Amino acid sequence: MSSNDNITKLVEMGFSRPQAEKALQITNNDVEEAIAYLFEEPIEVSGPDSNEKQQDTVTVSNPQDIPRFDVSSGNLDGNKKERESGTSSGSSSSPDEYEMWYENNTLEHQRNNFAAFLNEKRSGNYPAIIPQTSCYLENYYIPILTALSCVEKFQETCLKPLKHNAQIEWNTEDKSYKIVFKDAEQIPDVSNYTFCAYLQIYLGFLNGLSEGAYISADGLIKNVPSNVREVLQDGIDGVDEFVPKLYECFCSTISSVHGESTIVNDLFKSSVESANDEVINNIFTIDVDSEYYARTIYDSFNELFWGADLEMLGNVRLIKGAEILTVLFASEEETYNSTSFVLDEVFHPEIYSSKYADLLIEMNRAKEGLHLERGEITKEIMRMNSFDGKRIKGLLDSTISYLGGQGRDTKDLEDISESIAESRERLTEKLTAVNEQYASLDVCSVDNVLQFIKNSDMDPPSAYLLIGVVMSDTDFYYRSRSGSWVHQKGSYSARNDLVSMCVEEIDFNSVQQHLSSYTQSLSRPFSLIYARESLLGKSVTSSNEFVKAFFEHDNDLVKDKSTISVHEQSDEVISDPMISDSDHRST
Repeated sequence: MSSNDNITKLVEMGFSRPQAEKALQITNNDVEEAIAYLFEEPIEVSGPDSNEKQQDTVTVSNPQDIPRFDVSSGNLDGNKKERESGTSSGSSSSPDEYEMWYENNTLEHQRNNFAAFLNEKRSGNYPAIIPQTSCYLENYYIPILTALSCVEKFQETCLKPLKHNAQIEWNTEDKSYKIVFKDAEQIPDVSNYTFCAYLQIYLGFLNGLSEGAYISADGLIKNVPSNVREVLQDGIDGVDEFVPKLYECFCSTISSVHGESTIVNDLFKSSVESANDEVINNIFTIDVDSEYYARTIYDSFNELFWGADLEMLGNVRLIKGAEILTVLFASEEETYNSTSFVLDEVFHPEIYSSKYADLLIEMNRAKEGLHLERGEITKEIMRMNSFDGKRIKGLLDSTISYLGGQGRDTKDLEDISESIAESRERLTEKLTAVNEQYASLDVCSVDNVLQFIKNSDMDPPSAYLLIGVVMSDTDFYYRSRSGSWVHQKGSYSARNDLVSMCVEEIDFNSVQQHLSSYTQSLSRPFSLIYARESLLGKSVTSSNEFVKAFFEHDNDLVKDKSTISVHEQSDEVISDPMISDSDHRST
């Protein structure tokens, strides 16, 4: 048996890896001798420096200790520009004041440079929504909407015809446009309808209906619904506070316009309960604070739902999981991280639900029973290895050698030694089998859990596919409808001008490597968006006549525009096309 196999066997018995390695080295890789050595002469292995910072853990003993599944303070992306000045883009309550604030904070040279990007015709398969400026909370509509565009159910819900007809007013001079409703006075909250009309156009754009490479995010940013403006006005400080509110407001907006409250709530709302305390929280994101941050999403959820020592197993659980699950790995500050994050493309969040809670409790109890059996076998091996502080094998061997040297009969002693060796071998084989079964019952291993569920004849948990990885409002990855991965990243100057925009197709291994590098050494914030696999599907924009008509007209305008390569534009180049103070440029 290889040295690594023997090390694994000793580690499974409860010894540390350094102890196992040293014991096998001393006993020339004899696992039985190593076991005897470890039980008779424990090896002291120096631990980490007492001054080294250790990660805290939480022991739950009462309801107030249950992890909070709601928004918490913090800043997910270093979003400081508007916060340090004490000004938020949501500081105005009316749409006109809001748009005025946005225009006043977008300098003229920024609008001129930005227009050059919007003139570029699309040559690849992945059009991009781009913001004029970075580090505004509202910009998070962009990565979220881009990621959600591959979800067929989301598209079907958002692209239903509006009850009030939206009309496009085109500006023939600068070829910009705005959406209006002729019966606006009869609409209780016209901002909801305006936002949903822009949302339909953006979904059409992401589905490739435009011949332009880019579209300005102004349609979303300047026309966020009134409920979002109110949230921003209340003083939201960071992304981990804003994104749950964004989803909540999004649900209420879509429900008021399309009357699909059940559908949108199923898409985005989850419910978490503490069974023992009969407490239920409805949430739109799951927040993983720094104390629960671990190497993978499963390790993080294990700590969050079950506790560090499984003390909450079966108590804190999902009773309803959203079909689109957004997980915010928040951090109040960039703290030291001993390991990089390993990204899972497939996730099974339902294993943390009430549906499988009793089964997992049964699985863990079976493991605890095997733990006792392992202890009894180990004690029996110890008794065969030593007596009265002396090693039996060594004592027998030396006695047989001595008596044999005296010409005396040693057959009985040899039979005893052989019998002990055979018994010890049987016990070691039995311990190996028990250890394998013990390891297979570890509920912290998703593979073990899925196999245990399969063996129990229960329906397997739904698979969720990763559709978005968000580092910031201008740096994110998303899954396209074809299944390939796309990286979109904008670079901005010190003056907050858009300098370059990268939109490239990459493989998932590259996404994993990029996130691993991003989280290496430092525990940095990011967001993961997962969607139930069955929801992903084809584009449905072709059935929306409003969207089709818009892009038929807009593409005629695109053909008339001169193509300007963004790579040839310096930071100081000023081009003729401009974004109007009141209108939104389409491409």
